[in-house]
Amino acid sequence: MKVKNKATRFIISFVLMCAMIITSAVPAFAAGAEDWSSSTKTYVGSMHMTDNNLTQVKTIKRTGTLHIVGHFYGEDAHAAVSPIRLTAQIRYAYGGAIGNASITKDDNRSGLVDFEVTCPVSYGQQVQIFFDASSISNPPGYYRRAFIEYWYYIS
Repeated sequence: MKVKNKATRFIISFVLMCAMIITSAVPAFAAGAEDWSSSTKTYVGSMHMTDNNLTQVKTIKRTGTLHIVGHFYGEDAHAAVSPIRLTAQIRYAYGGAIGNASITKDDNRSGLVDFEVTCPVSYGQQVQIFFDASSISNPPGYYRRAFIEYWYYIS
């Protein structure tokens, strides 16, 4: 096939290039479901989040008390003026908080702030961890950013 017109050749090349880009793009997949059973402090990960985050489902493989321990700090432009309040909750999978499995800590604007939230869990139970960064002095909004790093263990 011989194309004589430069414009037609350009359009065909452009369409082929777009098709190659679209078909070669690989989406980023979030972590899948995990099994949690460790009795020693196990690193889960760190994240930079805006407003809130709900983890993937964690299946508990050991009866005991689940401990979520970590630290955070505010990292948005407003953190120096209005500290961040972090709420961490252990929730039923696809549901609300488990009893009193919630903690709220304020960013002291001087570095990392430690937190720990606990709740009793049973073998086979499915949970999710919820984090919410909100304002202390300002009205809430979708602009509060926080860095969070956390671990878990079951005692």
